[in-house]
Amino acid sequence: MHTIKEANMVTAKMDLLMKRLDDYTKEKAAMPNTIQAMNSHMTCEVCGNTGHSGNNCPKTQVW
Repeated sequence: MHTIKEANMVTAKMDLLMKRLDDYTKEKAAMPNTIQAMNSHMTCEVCGNTGHSGNNCPKTQVW
């Protein structure tokens, strides 16, 4: 009987870990949309245009 209780505890912990992993995966997938939304409101300090920062300004990119 003691082993059944332990097995149930392990199962509950695994379920919790799987839920946390699923939540993390969903959050990570949504991150590019969040960054894109933030960039759309950003004004570049180099060229003054919106949609990027000075670090990503096309005028400072070396090709």
